[in-house]
Amino acid sequence: ALVPGSFDRDGVLRVRGRMLRHGPPGEGCLPVPLWAAGFNFSHAPGLLAKVPYLDLPHLFFGEEVAMALLLHSHGFQFRTPPQTVFYHLWTRDHRPNFRGDLVVADEERAKREEGRREAVKLVRDLCLGVDPHGWLGKERSVASFADMLGVDFERLVLREGAENAG
Repeated sequence: ALVPGSFDRDGVLRVRGRMLRHGPPGEGCLPVPLWAAGFNFSHAPGLLAKVPYLDLPHLFFGEEVAMALLLHSHGFQFRTPPQTVFYHLWTRDHRPNFRGDLVVADEERAKREEGRREAVKLVRDLCLGVDPHGWLGKERSVASFADMLGVDFERLVLREGAENAG
């Protein structure tokens, strides 16, 4: 399951995967506080009609937390299978990284960095309840999301128990 990991230098919550304790045999899927873009199943037309996917160019870390917040605020709940279904190798040290090989002009690099900064600000603002676009739902609050995760988005700290998914 995904759980809060730490806050990065931009103040964006980074997540990490970890095994959770299993419930009683036959219990089924376990509730979890975070959502993974690459491993989710739902009735897409209903979900996307309520919560369109955020377009955050040049931002890799942060969009899943922002989407989890938006989905949470609209009343969606997340669950995970009680056993490991797949693994993801997080390190990229074993292979080339296309961004490392990409030659980008200084002007384009500056444009991308500005886009990344704007996306980071949007994610940080949403996590603080600042929503100029009206994307947050009315079912649940930003504070209830932070409480569920065990994080303080203002002080950028994880509370005790956050590593256990809340």
